Amino acid sequence: MPNSVNNVIEEPSHSLNVLTYTDLPDKKVDSRNDESKAAGLTQARAWRHKLQKAFLSNHPILIEDLPSLHNLFTTLENYESMTKEELLTSKIGKVMRHIMRIEEDKIPFEEEYQFRKRADALVHIWMCILNTP
Repeated sequence: MPNSVNNVIEEPSHSLNVLTYTDLPDKKVDSRNDESKAAGLTQARAWRHKLQKAFLSNHPILIEDLPSLHNLFTTLENYESMTKEELLTSKIGKVMRHIMRIEEDKIPFEEEYQFRKRADALVHIWMCILNTP
């Protein structure tokens, strides 16, 4: 008779540690934290949308929009809770880099509001956030 019929499977000499579902640590869900994250992501997307619509669309920047855009930049400059996830998801940094590259004469009252310079400063701050582990 061939050996294959009477082969005996040997047990491994070491034992495997198998985790069961009950061995896993309890995961506490902080719904308030999740809600604040979602709110931050939504806010960052809304800011990006306003900036993109005002500065990067095909129509010229309206002079009557400048005070609200100034306020938006001020809000962004004072917003200290920007997270890596908000930056990556909203892509607001990409919009700011495009604003930095707009020719100075294409933005009304640029010398007063300094949108390009402020966009550059925000990009530098946000790059530090993105480069942290």
